[in-house]
Amino acid sequence: MPAYRSTATDRDLAPARTVVTVGPVDGLTVAGVQAVLDRAVAVRPDPRLALRPDAGARRWDYDADTVRGAVTDRPDLDTTDLGRLVSQIRSRPGARRPIEVFVCGQFLVLDYSHGIGDGQFGTIGLAELARGAQADVRLLADGLPRGAVWTALRRHFGAHPGAVRRFLELRAHHRGADTAAAERRITDWEPTKRSITRYLDPEKTGRLRTWVKQHCPGATTASVSVDMWLSALQAEGVAFDERVMILMNCRRYLAAGYATAQGNFAVGIPLRIPRQRDPAMIAASVRAVLDSGWPLAILGMAEISAIRGNADPPSAAASVEVPNRLRLAVSDLGTLRVFDGVPFATNRPAQLSAFLEPDGPDAATLLVSELNGGRTFTASFCTAMIDAEVIERAVDRMCDDPIALVSGGQVAQ
Repeated sequence: MPAYRSTATDRDLAPARTVVTVGPVDGLTVAGVQAVLDRAVAVRPDPRLALRPDAGARRWDYDADTVRGAVTDRPDLDTTDLGRLVSQIRSRPGARRPIEVFVCGQFLVLDYSHGIGDGQFGTIGLAELARGAQADVRLLADGLPRGAVWTALRRHFGAHPGAVRRFLELRAHHRGADTAAAERRITDWEPTKRSITRYLDPEKTGRLRTWVKQHCPGATTASVSVDMWLSALQAEGVAFDERVMILMNCRRYLAAGYATAQGNFAVGIPLRIPRQRDPAMIAASVRAVLDSGWPLAILGMAEISAIRGNADPPSAAASVEVPNRLRLAVSDLGTLRVFDGVPFATNRPAQLSAFLEPDGPDAATLLVSELNGGRTFTASFCTAMIDAEVIERAVDRMCDDPIALVSGGQVAQ
């Protein structure tokens, strides 16, 4: 197999792991799931899922052996609590393959190096693995084209010359004035990472959507999720940085044919979100950032820094000093149409949950997904920084009374 020239973002993210699960799915078997992987690595000479990520190397090998025997049957794992399930998979002892898959009864779990790809690999990967013989395996194998960052930069900024100035203005505006000093030393925080998952049923999801449409014109599903999360944490008295990292997919800057291509082409943008806010305000900020090309500029600057030799290898110190407040990151996947046609069982709601790796003890991530009209919220954090009970209560608030959170308690359901 040929070698792959990794991007700076690939190398930065290679040590991180993403663990994502979906279910309940009828007819899952180890043999059926393994057959999909075997077909995927054979469909082209450079299948993305066969990469061996290495944070310290610019050239990565493709190796089909990495996915052979990568599927394990784990009927012993309890799937009642999906947050606990992804936490157990993430914290299991032993070495890790670049990609590992677990069949847990009716639930499928995919654990992969972030070097393989961003969250899109997790969602598309699970959808195709769950389809079995009907899987479109090219969706697992096809990667972004070489030089995708430079192509996207030329496309966007060439067509919108004024976007450079707008990007610089927005970056200065959202930089903020937060100069919080380190107040806490946290040691041995990696083992304290865990995830909590809660479900907002289709009835409440529908009522929330109707209320937002009537009272918050201009809001998006993602901006509502951000607003709810911040309001829930505020209600629990949790201190957090005014800059919230919003994950954005940069494939929008490429030709439409690359919308499903695998790789690392999503970035987090830190947006200053005030305590007095509404979902429409958040949505407007996100739209302005996307129009400016700021997310794409981040990818470009990472490549330039790597070319100049300024990029430091990623590391996770066992002991760190941090301010006494959380840094938040939110990724709302929206309605997951990639799962249309997947044979979901009907004994419980279809859900997708994922562990998104916090990049420090003071980080907390929220992943939001929607399947069959219901929304799943997965919060990942470190108990060395914040008690799990506090996060549990916050996520419970999001599912118990979502309209109250968005309306500031002024409107009853």
